[in-house]
Amino acid sequence: MTVEKVAAEAVAAAGYRNAAARLTADALVRNHDIAATKLGCLNAAGLAEMSRGKAPTVVKGPYKGQELNVDHIIPRAVVPELDNVIATWNYCH
Repeated sequence: MTVEKVAAEAVAAAGYRNAAARLTADALVRNHDIAATKLGCLNAAGLAEMSRGKAPTVVKGPYKGQELNVDHIIPRAVVPELDNVIATWNYCH
């Protein structure tokens, strides 16, 4: 199954519809690409770390060796109701 299909099914299961569903699915796909391709976090070691509840280690780029974390593009303090909306999250080092 493709990342796009998994993202679409996930947002549908979460109850997102219309523009919110598209934005959230697009954010999931984009963040997956960043984690996998640009940061190298979705390799066997990174997946093993996540299966143990740990953040994966960045293996590519300027943040190599650091733990991956997630931050909000739109800060929670500004729009708290978007706290759990994946489209407002962004991977960072």
